[in-house]
Amino acid sequence: MPVLYTNNASTTLAAGIASNATSITVASGQGSLFPSPSGTSFFYATLSNASNVLEIVKCTARSGDTLTVTRAQEGTTATAYNTGDKIEVRPTAAGLEWKVDQDFAGTLTGNLTFSGAHAVSGSTTFSGGTVLNGALSGTGLTNYLAAPAAIGGTTPAAGSFTNVTVSGTTVPANGIYRSAANTLAFSTNTTARGTVDASGAWVINAPTSGVGLTVNGVSGTHSFRLEDSTGTNVYNGGYLEVPVNGQTAAYTTVLSDSGKQIYYTGSTAVTITIPANGTVAYPVGTVITIINDASAAVSLTISVTTDTLQNSSGATGNRTLARYGMATCLKVTSTKWIISGSGLS
Repeated sequence: MPVLYTNNASTTLAAGIASNATSITVASGQGSLFPSPSGTSFFYATLSNASNVLEIVKCTARSGDTLTVTRAQEGTTATAYNTGDKIEVRPTAAGLEWKVDQDFAGTLTGNLTFSGAHAVSGSTTFSGGTVLNGALSGTGLTNYLAAPAAIGGTTPAAGSFTNVTVSGTTVPANGIYRSAANTLAFSTNTTARGTVDASGAWVINAPTSGVGLTVNGVSGTHSFRLEDSTGTNVYNGGYLEVPVNGQTAAYTTVLSDSGKQIYYTGSTAVTITIPANGTVAYPVGTVITIINDASAAVSLTISVTTDTLQNSSGATGNRTLARYGMATCLKVTSTKWIISGSGLS
């Protein structure tokens, strides 16, 4: 609902008007000096006579030289005017305030307060102690939120922030807060979920229900690694269980079989192969368990391609695992495995 202005719009009345008149006709051909409101737009005009009696009117429509007006605006009094009295577009207090609050193009600085519903268009900058009350809408505001200005003084890529400092200490519904000095915490569902303190130590709180932490792996790598108390040795994370990889045919192990059992239930004699270190570089210390629970009286052949497979007596080469037998293969060097178990020959 913008307020309209034109420069030097000044003329006289073509006919006198009563104090309750809502239609004003100006001198012939002079209506074009005034704005042409449409929709919810309007302009303010000032009537004056020889005695300098002033009245501000609000014009909501113009047809040629005829203005449709609302009388007695901005504290002025509706008055009868004569033919030849003046009507002009002048700056008024309400018009200027409306222009700044509702239809300002430029940069507003300092301590500003916006109340009510505002449409923000174009590239809009708010600075200083700005208070925004009511509803804000418009493409300019949407673009600003999608690509906000930098925090910290460096212009970032669109949609990002730099150097964000968290100071709030109240647990938010879903967000980040400061639970103690130099301790960053995070929450969901208005519940504290974990912290990281000044030393970098992480604490993950127990969940309301279910598993506290799930680490998803990437194909060909382990899910996570742990460093021992020496601070120098890092090992792949293991399991509390021995996960089952069920097989019914010949099988070559893969990296993800580390720490698992190869559980064979087929009906024919097949070979279970551990590939060479050059093909699958299992870390030293890897353990693979092989179980022969075949559905027929058949044996398994356990083979290590190229690398050494050594049993408890020092013999090397392929091994045979009888039905119902169980063998454990432990990698002790990059190219050597030790095998032991029951039903093994």
